[in-house]
Amino acid sequence: MKAKTTLEEWQVLDAIRVRVQASSQRKVGEEVGLSPAYLSDILLGRRVVSDRVAAVFGFSRHVETMVYYKRLVTENGVTKEVDGG
Repeated sequence: MKAKTTLEEWQVLDAIRVRVQASSQRKVGEEVGLSPAYLSDILLGRRVVSDRVAAVFGFSRHVETMVYYKRLVTENGVTKEVDGG
């Protein structure tokens, strides 16, 4: 069984950049069905790497949500958030 590798979005963007640098935005965009302008927006962070975009570059996108709580403490009539127990 092959080990699962988890990548952050910036690592996926780096992989896309490497592919673009080896060719051109126009050629890569044509190969994967994206306009050069859309690809540029992704690389510049103006658009996120969607499920579809991830898939055309050989990645699958998984979103995890982290939920955390902060304690509310009221002192002298003022309520504020504090970290920890």
